[in-house]
Amino acid sequence: ELRLSSGSDCFKEASSIFHSIGRLDLELIAKVGFAAVEFLRGKLESAGLAYQKAIDGFRLLQNRLALSRNYYNLGDIFRFQGHYDLAQDHLARSVEVREEIGDQVGTVESLYVLAEIHASMGDWSSAESVTEKALKISDRINHSDLMLEGKIRQKLNQLSVGLEPVIEDLNSLRPESNNAMASTVLWYTLVCRNAQISEGEISQDFEEEILQTIELLFNLPSAYLLCLLTASIAPFVSKPGLAKELLEKVIAYPQIPPGAPLDMVLSARALLESPDSPEREEWESRAMAAVEERAKLIERPADRRRFLKARLRRLEE
Repeated sequence: ELRLSSGSDCFKEASSIFHSIGRLDLELIAKVGFAAVEFLRGKLESAGLAYQKAIDGFRLLQNRLALSRNYYNLGDIFRFQGHYDLAQDHLARSVEVREEIGDQVGTVESLYVLAEIHASMGDWSSAESVTEKALKISDRINHSDLMLEGKIRQKLNQLSVGLEPVIEDLNSLRPESNNAMASTVLWYTLVCRNAQISEGEISQDFEEEILQTIELLFNLPSAYLLCLLTASIAPFVSKPGLAKELLEKVIAYPQIPPGAPLDMVLSARALLESPDSPEREEWESRAMAAVEERAKLIERPADRRRFLKARLRRLEE
């Protein structure tokens, strides 16, 4: 934290110096650096304000590449804050500008996060169409990592709406790149959810592999993936006591942002208690309260209702 704080101060001072000499281009670069460090410090509001100022400046300079990136950055901040409707707006704008300038890899990256937000809001049709669009672009530019990520996301979307996708060999979707942590976590989640729906099992070695990966996710940028994977592996952990301990560790983790799906973790914890027990009822109540708190962060009433309906339905399943 001390080093991050020092980094924030350095970027802030650099921004001030560049402003004083009239170098708006360099001032904005410093602002983006400041925002990135503030995000890592968990100061989401400060990071968001800095990204918004960067957007205003890059629009003035007509730097559309930087503009598109910072629409993406601010959209991601809103996602972490739980302002899903604002996140959708900014990510959609990022997609629009990236398409205009021909940044196809950036377009796909924005589309995948946008699809994730659609899914979180219960808008499965939009999530599927956005993922399909990203897959077509990935195929056109022959980007194997992005294509694989899209296929995994597509299968997860299908499972989430109650479909049973044809998955002949899950191992064929396993990411091989060492830099594909997000895709790897999504693949682990897909394997667990598929096993749960098909009433299958996972091996002891695979369980241990996932548990080791989870330990790498205890940081703010990975908070979404941490909640997702922990909730998915919990039913398969061979020792119930270990599963409870892991879930409660995530629940107590101080860097879980307001927008992260902590309700999934609480719900998974509830399922480890006996049906109709007071303990289970207590955890279920906490899960529902978490959903209601997240819903309050969504500004548009229609989006808020859609989110509540989708999340509460998932808790009842």
